[in-house]
Amino acid sequence: GKTDVTMHAIKCSRVTDREIRTKVSPCPGGFRGWTNGVGHHGCLILMCFLFLMGIQALGQSKGERFIDSARAVLPTAAPDTHKVNLLMKLAYETRYANRSQALDDARQARELAGMLKWEKGEARALHFIGAMLNIEGDRSGALAACSEALELYQGIQHPTGTFKVMSEIGKAHALSANFGDAKAWYQRALTHAIGMKDTGSMAFAYSNLASMHGMVSEWKPALENFQKSLSL
Repeated sequence: GKTDVTMHAIKCSRVTDREIRTKVSPCPGGFRGWTNGVGHHGCLILMCFLFLMGIQALGQSKGERFIDSARAVLPTAAPDTHKVNLLMKLAYETRYANRSQALDDARQARELAGMLKWEKGEARALHFIGAMLNIEGDRSGALAACSEALELYQGIQHPTGTFKVMSEIGKAHALSANFGDAKAWYQRALTHAIGMKDTGSMAFAYSNLASMHGMVSEWKPALENFQKSLSL
């Protein structure tokens, strides 16, 4: 009768509610209610996003803690090679967020390394200064710093430093649209890398040369150098 019809309707309603709750598909282990129609794949994407954001925040806080602690000990740090390294570490840590501070740290490191007659430390600081000035658009300052760094690296026979500074000098000329000088320096860097038998440096130098040939529409040597870079 009427009671039977009412009970049947209630049962159907209960089944429908369960089906709806199943189809909404809450995330396993939580996040219920946010995914109406998104499903498990959406939950997985969200969890990966939150995980990566957590890693980024952790990395930022770790870097900030280092900067704070390093700044605190600098005034009382002994004027030795460890202080030079600390200043350079600070320069690298702040080079994106605060270029002027990074340059100041590197200049202090260069001055201290010079006083200590530590050629490698001074060359490293000068190279960093040159690279930062390149970014700032001060080509003459970049070339001056890199030229000093190159002389120091060559004096102590430091092959990796020599290669990197040669490449930076080539970059300074390229950014000044002096493509002939840029190609000449990149060629010097390539010759040096071949002498080092360092395939990574050789690939980098070939790629730089290819870019320079491309800038002056020399497509055949540009392609040849790119192919050599990719083959290493």
